[in-house]
Amino acid sequence: SGSRVAAGVGAFVALYALSAFLAGPCGFTAARSSFALWPLALLLWRLCDPSTPSLLAGAATAVGGPAIEIGLLGGGGAFPEPFGHLYAYANPDVLGIESWILPVYFAGGPAVA
Repeated sequence: SGSRVAAGVGAFVALYALSAFLAGPCGFTAARSSFALWPLALLLWRLCDPSTPSLLAGAATAVGGPAIEIGLLGGGGAFPEPFGHLYAYANPDVLGIESWILPVYFAGGPAVA
């Protein structure tokens, strides 16, 4: 339904905003932010759409989104120019990405399921 999608998108945006707050004013590392965001991402899934398709969509986006980003970023130096290197995270901790992005992608699952 439209309200479910709106709730899912709102939850995704809220989690993304929280990731910026954790990294900025709170000074969390990427790993610490990830540790804080995963339980919230799972809670948002549970509250917005605790269905199997939504869980699978969240899992697929949590894996697929970062995989695409790793390619776009050059795999943390694993891929030579000109492949990748289109933008950069401030403090990458896994193959050129920051690990907090995985739960943020997962939180988008209910919106795309």
